Amino acid sequence: MSNVVAVTGVTGDVGGKTLELLHEAGVPVRALVRKLEQAAHPRARGIDARIADLGDLAAVTRALDGVDQLFLVTAATEQQLAHGTNGVAAARAAGVRAIVHLSGADAAEHSPLPWGRAIWRINALVRSSGLSWTLLHAS
Repeated sequence: MSNVVAVTGVTGDVGGKTLELLHEAGVPVRALVRKLEQAAHPRARGIDARIADLGDLAAVTRALDGVDQLFLVTAATEQQLAHGTNGVAAARAAGVRAIVHLSGADAAEHSPLPWGRAIWRINALVRSSGLSWTLLHAS
């Protein structure tokens, strides 16, 4: 198994900064991006970038081949739960050892906020995945 860390959400603030900091620290990283044009920036910096929309389980599974850890960031959209579900399922199918999930302080089963409920459910999937895991509760 390699020491590659795959990062989703790299076009956003947290995912992008995480990718850059890991790369600058000499950690082998892989950026997962939705569109071909989004791969240009990481590739120009010598970072492996794969096209894999979290809505496409097969593509994400392929993109995670050979990855040791996944830093999973999901956007607060109507597809957030589906994207998180695919991220966890793909990690398991690809043989990823560990998931670090960017959760949130407002994650709750009965949250009045849709993203709070989605994040809570993704957290539960991560915990029950059988993989090593870390949940980051950003506030």
